[in-house]
Amino acid sequence: MAYVMNQACNPQALAEQEFATPTGLLDYAITTTLNSCIGVAVRVGNRFMVAHLVMYGQQIPYVSPANLQIFNPADADTVFAYIDSLRLQENSANFDEAILFGATDEWRNTGGALTNGYNRLRDLIRQRNNNQPPVSNDTGDGKHIIRIQGGNLNIRNIG
Repeated sequence: MAYVMNQACNPQALAEQEFATPTGLLDYAITTTLNSCIGVAVRVGNRFMVAHLVMYGQQIPYVSPANLQIFNPADADTVFAYIDSLRLQENSANFDEAILFGATDEWRNTGGALTNGYNRLRDLIRQRNNNQPPVSNDTGDGKHIIRIQGGNLNIRNIG
């Protein structure tokens, strides 16, 4: 089974299991509310990609809601393949910046498959982030706005 990721129709309403690479006049993204979710943002040059990850995500093939599995290392591999596409599109050896945000403390400290999945995602990002782990900010519940400001990723909880 594979964790589902979908390209967002609206980067200013980035829902669970969606990713986006904002461009043009609306060069920012806003997640829907991150309760127990996390976001991951990576930057290469003046472009970034952001993904909204959920603990219990839909899979391919379809799984009934009662049987959803918790995010795990195999799911981390799927998510990383999507976010790494930005690096490949930009023909870069590494990300310039990577940040995990939202309920990162919960994902990091729960244990079991969830923590293993979170750690796997961190390790995969580190390999393409000049061997540096991504910044991990427990920004809590709420919607988050993500943009590049002053050449760096800026992520802010907007409630």
